[in-house]
Amino acid sequence: MDPLPRLCASAFILLAIALALGRPRPGRGIVQRALAQAPSATPSPTLEAWQPSGAWRLVHGPAAAPLWTGARVPALLAVHGASGPDGAFEAWAVGERCALARYDGTAWRRVADLEAACAGARVYDLRDVFVRAPGDAWAVGRYAGGSGIDRDCVVEAPSAPGDVDYADGCGMVARLEAGAWRIVPPADFGVNRVAPALNALDMLHDPSTGRWHGWAFGNDADFDPGKAIILGYEDDGAGGGRWWRSGIVNNLADDMRAVKILSPTEAWAAGESGSESWYQVGPRGQGDWSRRGLSGRDHLYALDMTDPLYGWDGGWRGRMNHYDGNCHDDDQATACWFDNKAYPIRNQEGQAMTGIDVLGIDLVRRGVGWLVGQRDTRRSTVAYLSGERWQQVAVVDDPQRDLMGVFMAGEHRGWAVGGEGVILAYEADGVFTATATFTATATATSMPTAMDTATATATETAAVTSTATATATALSNTATSTASATKAASATATPTDTVARAVVYMPYAQRRR
Repeated sequence: MDPLPRLCASAFILLAIALALGRPRPGRGIVQRALAQAPSATPSPTLEAWQPSGAWRLVHGPAAAPLWTGARVPALLAVHGASGPDGAFEAWAVGERCALARYDGTAWRRVADLEAACAGARVYDLRDVFVRAPGDAWAVGRYAGGSGIDRDCVVEAPSAPGDVDYADGCGMVARLEAGAWRIVPPADFGVNRVAPALNALDMLHDPSTGRWHGWAFGNDADFDPGKAIILGYEDDGAGGGRWWRSGIVNNLADDMRAVKILSPTEAWAAGESGSESWYQVGPRGQGDWSRRGLSGRDHLYALDMTDPLYGWDGGWRGRMNHYDGNCHDDDQATACWFDNKAYPIRNQEGQAMTGIDVLGIDLVRRGVGWLVGQRDTRRSTVAYLSGERWQQVAVVDDPQRDLMGVFMAGEHRGWAVGGEGVILAYEADGVFTATATFTATATATSMPTAMDTATATATETAAVTSTATATATALSNTATSTASATKAASATATPTDTVARAVVYMPYAQRRR
């Protein structure tokens, strides 16, 4: 053979080998995709070294200006508030047996709007509340009792921590509108018979469209062929809107206890048996509520997030999980998880708290927030976020009650609510003008059926003693009387800072033993 053809043949062989080595081998793209589906946990961002500058104190409870009296004082299960366009602020606390309390920017007062409804065959427990603006709020919960179509609306205690098939009443929705609360008929939220109990709701205002979005979550009832009940909120764009029963695919065969909306196309929910469900609308405009979390099997009762890449959930016996963006990579098929932090709550002695349920979380921003839960043997459980851990703090005049919900109106003030009508207030030092508020107790005597207490407030300069005349109005609106009382005024907080967030989430959670 001539040297030239031989040289050309050799060059051709070498070129073929080079091309073969550089060509993607069969299955290589599949391997790369599989790796993308299991990314390493995203490192948590460096957070500010934050410590609270104020204190929590008791403002209402069995031993201090109770809003409810009698043999059965209802527990308050959730609290939330918002500012209006004019800067006016309003908060609502809701709870068992139609319990309602309103904060008008100065003081908390009992509201009897729904108490007549609880005097009949049904008893309503309000489990979560969301205030969109002063005078505009929604609440969800459950009811028990009644007959006919209500025959499934019975209440049982769970037989064990893993029992998710017990009867827990039927779902209900309430609305604050035109100055009063009312029960919303089931047909108005897409239910033609009865629905499983509702436990949590969250709403979000989209400034780009001027519309509200909402989700409400509840139980997976044995009488309902579907999974956990999910309601979505649809804004009509003209100042109104409605809740509808969601038909979005979900595999949540658990009672769901908390939900947080991050945007109109993204949200998280958490519940029993460690359910962590991520909703995200994909490129095709579809989303689902499939279970995504891999943090463990412990029941989750509380959840909050500051943004799509940062949040916490928690629940049974102090177990908590931290989210730092594992779901957010370039692959829609990525499995998502929160990072299990085991028992990150430390008591005042620096020991891990392993016997209390986390029942409420509210984050102000990354690295700044509070949680509440079951009381320990001696103290109420209130803890602040410090890096990757939570630190319990003392409560002034501690009522030693379980705390179910917490709401922070920015970094400098907030409230927590709990058993036997307890309301705690948080006030940061150095950011409030000093005023004084006192409560006078009066006795209503004009009718035997009148409630036996009422309150009056007076604002004076700090550290003074003053006298006020109180009008005691019976909750039945059938009798009034007047009385006077004198008490030393104590300095309280009149905020000079503005509310940092109008949309915050406070979940309901029920103790599971």
